[in-house]
Amino acid sequence: MTGDRRERVHLTGDRDGAYVVAEARADGSLVLIPDASPSAHRRARPGWVDERGPLARLLGGRTEPVRTTQEALGAWGVELLDDETVVEFVMADVDERHGFVALTNRRFIFLVRGRTTLEPHDAHPLDQITSVERIGRGRKPRLVVRSTDRPPVVIESPDRSQLERLSAGLMAR
Repeated sequence: MTGDRRERVHLTGDRDGAYVVAEARADGSLVLIPDASPSAHRRARPGWVDERGPLARLLGGRTEPVRTTQEALGAWGVELLDDETVVEFVMADVDERHGFVALTNRRFIFLVRGRTTLEPHDAHPLDQITSVERIGRGRKPRLVVRSTDRPPVVIESPDRSQLERLSAGLMAR
């Protein structure tokens, strides 16, 4: 990088914010420093869910931004256990009902639209799942999830890659 022109990057996660590349090393690693330029603040991106964003109406009138999946799930009434982490969060149909599936390291949770927000509809502990089967190879691939204490659940997603990630996560239990 020469002169005043520095490459800029934006990180999300624990170190969310605008950064500039201070050094590009021969091994491909980068040394980043916070972007202190006045324009960095104007370019700052909101979290993945914001009061003005597409999921805002599903947060039930919440005014502060929601920046993590865990915060969104909490706003929707899902309490995660101390050792529970979200692995995937996708839009999906479960048993022909539209909603979202949150896959954690302990369970998969199905949320449906309530009167003003999403509400937890069902939760399946991963240790009770006996099989995950992919069916329908054409335009509507689906997952059939069977567990020890419930009838089979059919999951569909408009995004084939999301369905693949859910399948992998459910089968890795």
